[in-house]
Amino acid sequence: MHTIKKLELNQQLTDLDILEIDSPSCSACIALQGAQILQYQPKHRATPLLWLSQVNTGQLGKALRGGIPLCFPWFGAHPQGLQPAHGFARNQIWELQNVSYDEAQAIHHVDFILQDSPETRKIWSHAFRLKLRISCGRSLNLDLHVENIGSQAFEFSFAWHSYFQINQIRQTEIHGLQNAEFIDQLQNNHHFLETDAVTFQQEMDRIYPKASGYYQIVQAHAEPIQIAAPSCASVVIWNPWQDKAERLGDIAEGDWQHFVCVECGQIASETVRLAAGSEVHYQLKITDL
Repeated sequence: MHTIKKLELNQQLTDLDILEIDSPSCSACIALQGAQILQYQPKHRATPLLWLSQVNTGQLGKALRGGIPLCFPWFGAHPQGLQPAHGFARNQIWELQNVSYDEAQAIHHVDFILQDSPETRKIWSHAFRLKLRISCGRSLNLDLHVENIGSQAFEFSFAWHSYFQINQIRQTEIHGLQNAEFIDQLQNNHHFLETDAVTFQQEMDRIYPKASGYYQIVQAHAEPIQIAAPSCASVVIWNPWQDKAERLGDIAEGDWQHFVCVECGQIASETVRLAAGSEVHYQLKITDL
């Protein structure tokens, strides 16, 4: 079963259309803005896998905090500082092409497309097409195709800015990054080597340009969350901690303790140069099985 309705936050209808999915395997909500999955909960699990802020405004054109926003065609600050951070794909209305249901596997497949337009060319002057398939079942799968449909090569970076719901950030570990080099954005972008599991005692903002593509979120009294993105070279680990969460303004008081971002993509030294007429494909799989 699937329906389209307005996003509900704080008991109020907002401007954003969302697709609601319910099947024997999972429930999920996907915003047409950004083709952004906002909520995903397998039926075998007592709590959602993704975290969504309940103090989002839900205004058209304003990024939503939580779920899995797609940062494209750049991650972080604009290379020349001329445009907003994280690109424009998460703020655009994507075309919903198809919703299908595989009854045998209890999986919904949702297909979106975003192509350059006069609006995007004011921000980034390249001809492109993004195709995104979101598959919701006992696991969550995202498949992204980036196509250069223009006559000149372009460069891009991207990330799935995934927010995972956790019990308590101080009791959470990220596994799979041992021996990976990272850039600490809170220490003047100095480079360090990860020696053990990642733990949290303060604000964290680390870019791992070249990582394994396989990670685990480990916490007490819960099954580990498994993240597989073998086609993505990079990953970012982020939590704002208390002071920054208060400055951001779209995170409810104390909620910074209940999410962690593990963001797979192509970042920093792994920016992609895509020739005219070419395409690349990236995948992300999330499960607790």
